[in-house]
Amino acid sequence: MLKYHAELCGGQFSIESEIGKGTRVYAFFIKSHIDRQPVGDLAGCITSFICQYPDINFIFNYITDNSNFSISSNDIKNALELEDLNKTEIIKIVKDLICENIETK
Repeated sequence: MLKYHAELCGGQFSIESEIGKGTRVYAFFIKSHIDRQPVGDLAGCITSFICQYPDINFIFNYITDNSNFSISSNDIKNALELEDLNKTEIIKIVKDLICENIETK
């Protein structure tokens, strides 16, 4: 679905995976394209990935013409000195941080 929606609005999609190294998913959307779907709760989606899978280091990069925001599971764990991010108060902190740093309009 991500590939479909990226390409629907003239964007691009790619996925690369290497055993033991990780998987990279790239999706590019043309913001002004008439067929671009609403973004929805992007911060909530990324927060779920980051906080619910403690053994995976998720790295999220959000790039626009005006800004660049990057966050990773490991960065958050190190900053908060925690191993488990799947706690209600931590999930709220992570989501608020992402919301403050991305443009979804």
